[in-house]
Amino acid sequence: MEEALKLLLISAILLGFWVAVQLGFSRTGHAGSNRLLMVFVVLHILPPLNVYSQMAFGTMDWCWLLATHLPWLHGPFLYLFLRSLQGHTCSVRLAALHSLPFFLTLLIRMGPNSPPGALLASALFLQMGAYLLASGFLLVHGRQRLMENLQGQKRTCYLWLCYLLVGLALLSALDVFFISRFIWFTPVNTVAWQWGVAVAAMYIQGMAFFSLCNPKVFFNDVLDLGRRVISTSPLPEPEKKYRELSPTSADSLSQSLDALMHKERLYENNDLSLGQLADAMSLSTHQLSELLNTHRGQTFYDYVNQYRLQAAIALLEDPKCALPILDIAFESGFNNKNTFYRFFKAQTGLTPSAYRRQGSKVAVGA
Repeated sequence: MEEALKLLLISAILLGFWVAVQLGFSRTGHAGSNRLLMVFVVLHILPPLNVYSQMAFGTMDWCWLLATHLPWLHGPFLYLFLRSLQGHTCSVRLAALHSLPFFLTLLIRMGPNSPPGALLASALFLQMGAYLLASGFLLVHGRQRLMENLQGQKRTCYLWLCYLLVGLALLSALDVFFISRFIWFTPVNTVAWQWGVAVAAMYIQGMAFFSLCNPKVFFNDVLDLGRRVISTSPLPEPEKKYRELSPTSADSLSQSLDALMHKERLYENNDLSLGQLADAMSLSTHQLSELLNTHRGQTFYDYVNQYRLQAAIALLEDPKCALPILDIAFESGFNNKNTFYRFFKAQTGLTPSAYRRQGSKVAVGA
């Protein structure tokens, strides 16, 4: 049994390192979310490393201290991760602000006059509850904007976020259980604690692995239907009345938007969000949504992907372009292979590879 536990711990550690490296160099998905996930994975290599060191050669004090202090980061990570997927910028300053309780309480624990464990545990539980409530509120009430920003990216669908929220809530509950038993009740026996750490580590690394590799089990048609059933209410259809933009101003802004996209080639930004494009137009996200949805009858991603599609077609038709199909997708602004292939075929009736071969035949025939 002990050898099986060691094997599980080593697997979690190695998987964590591999996933962190892959996330660090990944060109797909949302860059800000990938960075947050990478840091989270790296830090959560420490708990299995701590348990393995205790079993193999003894406790490393620094590793034990950091590993047992990580619950302070669960809430901030989840909240910032959801914000980044909604298109908000996660600056270093913002991340540092939300991590402040982690560092302050860590310094307190390292000091000579550390307060009673019960006091720190109570503060931790309050922080966990506050962040879980804030994250749940963000996930439910920001659903429309979230779905708009993630439209066409199956690997980050709403169901995946529900899985993430529930999983981290259960992980936090496990931390609460172990800490409560240790401080106020009879501590859990060592073997149960070690297995709990190993299972939690595998969940964290597995979560990151699934996010990275886009397993079909999370994103088939049945679960896609389940996602719509899970939603508390259907996404509202864009209202046909004008809220902030008159037809005249909308027409003028529409022309300015097209000119900006042609001149600045903003669509080449793989992480372009509704908020970033609104800032470039000096509009609010609400106004830009109204301009696209109500006045132009397009979603944000349909609009941007039309420009990306034209850029990809230009590269595919260029006889001097020897880039692989996937590189053409990224050069054109797409950040997801599945989205590129699906959108390309829906608009042209051909896959990118077939389109390139057809173009080559036409060029040879000419």
